[in-house]
Amino acid sequence: MWRSSGSGRGVAPLHAVVYDARGPFGSGGPERLAESLERGWIAVREIANGALIPGEETGKVVLLGPPPGSGRHAEAARAGLENLARTLSVEWARYAVTAAMVAPGLHTAEEEISELVCFLVSPAGEYLSGCRLELGAAER
Repeated sequence: MWRSSGSGRGVAPLHAVVYDARGPFGSGGPERLAESLERGWIAVREIANGALIPGEETGKVVLLGPPPGSGRHAEAARAGLENLARTLSVEWARYAVTAAMVAPGLHTAEEEISELVCFLVSPAGEYLSGCRLELGAAER
């Protein structure tokens, strides 16, 4: 069990981390692209190494990419997050940690994103790892 450092009371173990690159990516640009990918890797790595990897239960990583219309480098950010999910799914499989990337469409509602993320972090989502899940793919 993962314990808090202050009170000594047990807290529920962490089972999933969701990184939303939409904020750091903003409206794009080369600097925002690099920043959003670097922030994602640092956050996921630190949380996974501190809570998911030493855990005895399965863990999940969900990476949420920016929508396609959010800047010139949006697809590069989405591809980078997809590559990270694919790599982590192989590297961290031995620790029972899965990783997936969610690629919202131009007009994807927040509720649709939330539902998919909830599914991915549920026990049913354990069967999806190393993949990019497109929402609103028919919009293209």
